[in-house]
Amino acid sequence: MQFESHFNIENVLYLENKIFKDHTKLSKEYNKFKEITDTQKERISNLSTSFLYSNYGKIRSQNYIIVLRYLSTQLGREKLISTRDEYLGYIPTYDEFLTFVISCLDPSCKMFTTYLKCNNNLSEKDKQSIIRKEMGFFSKILLDAEKDYYFKFVNELFTDVRQDNSSYINLIVSLFKTFDNVSEEKFESISKMANVWNYVVNPDSKCTTCTYNLIHQSKLLNLNTLEDRIIFFILAVDPDLKLLSIYEDENRIDVMKYRSLNEVGIYNPKLIKIEEQFRKKYMPDKKISEWSM
Repeated sequence: MQFESHFNIENVLYLENKIFKDHTKLSKEYNKFKEITDTQKERISNLSTSFLYSNYGKIRSQNYIIVLRYLSTQLGREKLISTRDEYLGYIPTYDEFLTFVISCLDPSCKMFTTYLKCNNNLSEKDKQSIIRKEMGFFSKILLDAEKDYYFKFVNELFTDVRQDNSSYINLIVSLFKTFDNVSEEKFESISKMANVWNYVVNPDSKCTTCTYNLIHQSKLLNLNTLEDRIIFFILAVDPDLKLLSIYEDENRIDVMKYRSLNEVGIYNPKLIKIEEQFRKKYMPDKKISEWSM
């Protein structure tokens, strides 16, 4: 069965409303894929592959409508329900619909990762334009869902994020007390991990990427404590302790802040004090500036 359609915003809005918005009135609301098991996700992926083989077109902007139209049919819904372990109910859940659409159109969640790579200073409209150019279409519904889908089913380490989450660094440095509870083995493990991280990450977004990794992927990096995360952040973003060096070299706060933001990507007085503790414990012989003794 072929599903063809001309792409226009009216068709998209109508179908999105029919499948996603109106659907929540009839069945479970969005549950962040918590009830989609790996087994069912694999079945949905296989179903999407079979569907795409017969229906996928060359024009990417039309394929979103093709997929939505399929899910609006009785056949599409029955096929989706058949991926469950038990054939219960006659209406797919919101999460099942989303899993099928993402599996069809963007299994690696490129829409989400492209959004994260957009310059933080861009407007939402400009970010959406970049995604449309990259993907052929944009859907706010899919963008929001792909974040949860990514962390459950993909969860590869991010290497280029431009979002500003510096408030998180403010939080963890404000809670920090000492490195005394960090073993030498753990420090060496974090050091090796930071070296690998620096090899694969985009150097133009190290600070924002690392912060995002700490917030969302600490388990993936095996960073279990606040101290682990601060050590990783220093070794990943400022291994030469430039923040501390700038602090010792400059007398004016405005110059200090300007250099820190431009040379490291962050200015945080509390982090500077932590770097001094870090230097004393892990780099006692390191000369920070010409004024260092």
